[in-house]
Amino acid sequence: MFRKIRRSEKELTTAEITAVLDKGEYGVLSTVGSDGYPYGVPVHYAYDNNCIYFHCAVVGHKLDNISNSNNVSFCVVVDERIIPSSFTTRYKSVIIFGKAIELFEDEKRSGLLALVKKISGKYMEAGSKYIDANWKGARQFKIEIEQMTGKGRTIIPCKNACPAGVNVPGYIALIKAGREKDAYNLIRKENPFPAVCGRVCVHLCESKCVRGEVDQAIAIRHLKRYAADRSLAEAAYDDASVRSNGKTVGIIGAGPSGLTCGYYLARLGYGVDIYEAQSVAGGILAYGIPDFRLPKEVLKREIRLIERAGVKIHLNAKIGKDITLNNLKQKHDAVYVAVGSQFSKRLGIPGEELAGVYNGLDFLRDVNLKKNTVIGKDVVVIGGGNVAFDVARVALRLGAGKVHLACLESREAMLANPEEIKEAEEEGIVIHPSQTFKRIIGKNGKVTGIECLDVESCHFDEEKRPHIKVCEGSEHLLPADTVFFAIGQRPESIDAFELTAGRDNTIQIDRENCLTNQECVFAGGDVARGSDSAIAAIADGKTAAAAIDKYLGGSGVLNKGADIPIPEPEKIDQIVLQSRFPMGCLEPEARKDVFDEIHMGFDEANAMSESKRCLECDR
Repeated sequence: MFRKIRRSEKELTTAEITAVLDKGEYGVLSTVGSDGYPYGVPVHYAYDNNCIYFHCAVVGHKLDNISNSNNVSFCVVVDERIIPSSFTTRYKSVIIFGKAIELFEDEKRSGLLALVKKISGKYMEAGSKYIDANWKGARQFKIEIEQMTGKGRTIIPCKNACPAGVNVPGYIALIKAGREKDAYNLIRKENPFPAVCGRVCVHLCESKCVRGEVDQAIAIRHLKRYAADRSLAEAAYDDASVRSNGKTVGIIGAGPSGLTCGYYLARLGYGVDIYEAQSVAGGILAYGIPDFRLPKEVLKREIRLIERAGVKIHLNAKIGKDITLNNLKQKHDAVYVAVGSQFSKRLGIPGEELAGVYNGLDFLRDVNLKKNTVIGKDVVVIGGGNVAFDVARVALRLGAGKVHLACLESREAMLANPEEIKEAEEEGIVIHPSQTFKRIIGKNGKVTGIECLDVESCHFDEEKRPHIKVCEGSEHLLPADTVFFAIGQRPESIDAFELTAGRDNTIQIDRENCLTNQECVFAGGDVARGSDSAIAAIADGKTAAAAIDKYLGGSGVLNKGADIPIPEPEKIDQIVLQSRFPMGCLEPEARKDVFDEIHMGFDEANAMSESKRCLECDR
């Protein structure tokens, strides 16, 4: 390990190196083979405090085969012989550890060069497509940028990417061992919604999966669902009763953040009451996601488990109407505000007041709550995220003849999950990317279409305001008798809480402990961070539970249950290329008119086979 990195007489600071690392998430640690040709080890990286942690992915690639990847953001060069522009210009940035700019003293440079060769081993020279079975002993290491006290920690890419910190390789190993119950309970240590997240999570873990550098990322979300479905079907969950500590917490909002916070507080012995304005618990999970992606019974089962832990949910209890924040402060020792972001944004263009123009999230809520909904035959949805695609696909199932989806983003920049984009197109939904919108037109007070222009380029400034360059002469009309806005959400008015407001109607909090400007009042989830994913809200709920416990005199350490032993890794001689196993899905013609769940889930054979693709990066 290296205590300092120097450039001549000036220290290379953390800020200088992290400025390069911030440009991307992958890199290449490079050296020269015995044949004089440059070879490289692709790496994931993360930095924490004063250290860069490199996590090597695959060995045995010639450098020019790696450098053409769009995911590669930097190159760490440890030998000046591979500085020529024919290689370095293929990277967005280059950090050179070599005497060309004298970052290391000679012996330290030699030490790093030896480390790279140790990681790469003989397969670096051979250019083998297989992974050296001995690489596990050398693939994780750190470079200290400035003086650091204490020991470094290993970065596990998939677990590090999960906002809730779920032990991904651990539960995959348990599935591989046939221990689905233990896998489910291991997930529930960090996330009380395995079955839900196994269907609708944005699965950031998969984007960091090291196996993706070999062939394809592990189907982590599908495996989570497999463990959850098997365990829930057999009632194989573990929640031991906890003695009351005599204190109570009131939670406003029974969405993923509020329910998660309540679950972990109940497991610490707190009495927990959750106050929900709607007639059902679950928040956006209950009324913002259609049944064909998340069946309501799946959500209800996991909410019932949270109730079994001791959480009481009070429905149809709207703060400001049925009860006030001051009432809750007097009744409870602490209050957590987690009301989500439920107010649809609009563009502010002419014609938004016309009959037939609706908010997408309101539409999904009405459908999920079984309220009467009327749509026309020509539907246009404005937006490019998951909500927009859910609105479009629900409209199709409710009888719309034609459904078009138009958004500002380019096809590559659309925020929706790629699989949902693909499935929508298979069902006949027409996508119009790179569009901006001039006005909604109508006749006799009823919408008849929306005027659009093609976008040549678009970027957002630091205030998140769009700067759009349109294609001259590209004006065109999308006919419509129904228009939905699904361009994002923000919290509704927070005036009833008398809390300090932040940007876009959010609540200002101390990010370290979720505290608001009022004593004993905490906030988290979308109402504090802005519209985000369910897993981010779950993570906030955990953070808030620990902070509330500490505030009320506890240790701040959550009760996650007994340790679950993880099987020892098997010895692997070589890893052969094997793509991920697909999950079955209903055919477009069979699914586009119904609300039945369209993804069938893994069977045991596919789950076992998929779990065996894991490279066990935590070992």
